[in-house]
Amino acid sequence: MYSKYDFIKDLNPSKEEWRIKARVVRTWKVPNFQQKIFDDNVEMILLDEKGGRVHAAIKGSLNIRNKIHEGEFYFIKKFGVGLNSRSFRPTKHGYCLSFNLRTDVKSSIDSAIPTNGLDFVDFDIIEKESSDSPYLVGL
Repeated sequence: MYSKYDFIKDLNPSKEEWRIKARVVRTWKVPNFQQKIFDDNVEMILLDEKGGRVHAAIKGSLNIRNKIHEGEFYFIKKFGVGLNSRSFRPTKHGYCLSFNLRTDVKSSIDSAIPTNGLDFVDFDIIEKESSDSPYLVGL
């Protein structure tokens, strides 16, 4: 597909032409309260072969959101990278991705990337961090 890939851990706003290969390990819809004429936004967690995870979002006005499916593997390029500054963050990556009109997504198959992307931690850590952490914690 693409000749060179970047790893999720390296993503930052310093350049515009990032290329990644990743599996969509989780998706969810977020109501589009500001522009109710458009469908819900789609948000997701992407996982690469090195275990890097990043939060990504697709606005409800973009048709590309119908081409992305949980559990599937994709080659993705031409997306925005911005600061991950939300109140609650689904990943610990310092940045998040936003798909736009230029974003190119190609479906493929890659068995090197796990399908679930789980990151297990000790229960003591969850108890300690869950009350004052900006990261989403599953109990």
